[in-house]
Amino acid sequence: MRRIIFSFAVLALLAVHAPARATDCTAHPAPITPPPDCPSIGDVCADGTVFAGWHPITHDHLFIPPTDQEKPGAPGTYTMQWKNAAVTDDVNPDSIDDGAANHANRRGSISDFPPFQACEKLSFGGYTDWYLPSQVELYYLWSVRSTVEAAGNITNFHDSYYWCSTESSTRLAWAQFFPRGHQYSIDKTETFRVRCVRH
Repeated sequence: MRRIIFSFAVLALLAVHAPARATDCTAHPAPITPPPDCPSIGDVCADGTVFAGWHPITHDHLFIPPTDQEKPGAPGTYTMQWKNAAVTDDVNPDSIDDGAANHANRRGSISDFPPFQACEKLSFGGYTDWYLPSQVELYYLWSVRSTVEAAGNITNFHDSYYWCSTESSTRLAWAQFFPRGHQYSIDKTETFRVRCVRH
């Protein structure tokens, strides 16, 4: 079952205008400055990761690996279910903008969640803190897709669905449709692609 829940103009406004998460009232988003070794979106950094820009709320740097992730235990397979076991309230609380928090708040065995597991198992560029992007993070990656791909340093995103870490309901999770930029709330048993992110 696929259904658009809200417009992407609204999602973009959320990304731009939502307040930054803070541990105290004096905290502010990180300044918007590029990494020194990969200053432009799409550049390869010294560690081999690709600079994808800035988180639209926290302004943290966002980095992606140069390829989509394989399904755990299935080399050469690049699509996977959001969950391969009985569904429940799998992420609590859910965040629309913090994929790392969704990863930390996921309930149950990691092996039941192939996209989360693919990112948790990823070791690339000397980093092991990769995670499945949230709705806002994946929508942002879609928005800079052409810039990232034009640099020629990644295996291009496919014109396909990609999983977000944000849950929609007990049975549904969010996915980004890369050909048009829409996001849909889709049954967790569907099989889609995964591109991890870190900040």
